Amino acid sequence: MTAESNVTDRHAGAMALVRRLRALLDDEFEALKAQDLEWFERMQPTKLELLQSLASAVPPESTATTAGDSASVGDSANAAQLALQMQQWDEFVAVMNECREAHRRNDVLIRSKLEAIRGTLRMLQSADESSSVDIYDRLGRVGGGPRGRGYQDA
Repeated sequence: MTAESNVTDRHAGAMALVRRLRALLDDEFEALKAQDLEWFERMQPTKLELLQSLASAVPPESTATTAGDSASVGDSANAAQLALQMQQWDEFVAVMNECREAHRRNDVLIRSKLEAIRGTLRMLQSADESSSVDIYDRLGRVGGGPRGRGYQDA
């Protein structure tokens, strides 16, 4: 197997992984919108596996440097190969940026739902008899604050 085909295969594998991650993040968002926490939880191990696979699929920095050094000799074939690798890398980075934005979107949704739940819990925990406001009095009329003058008071 040549070095060129190895890089191309590695890129194809990494792109497949990052596209699966992007789809999973969209599914995660749908689960969060539907408040289906079981579905959301079932996706987490798969997401972790994808992230670990992506970490091992991206070539180490030394490999990228070696490829760049060999292309700097000025050979047109190496320059074309380097240009292709740069294009593939740019494509990979673009999809990874989409994944980052999808993750942030999901994070914002999770945080807003948690804040709403916390607010509801605070309200329920602080509700006591003395602080409640009666909307109706004992006779079934609207009670509470001072009323305006009725026509009998005029």
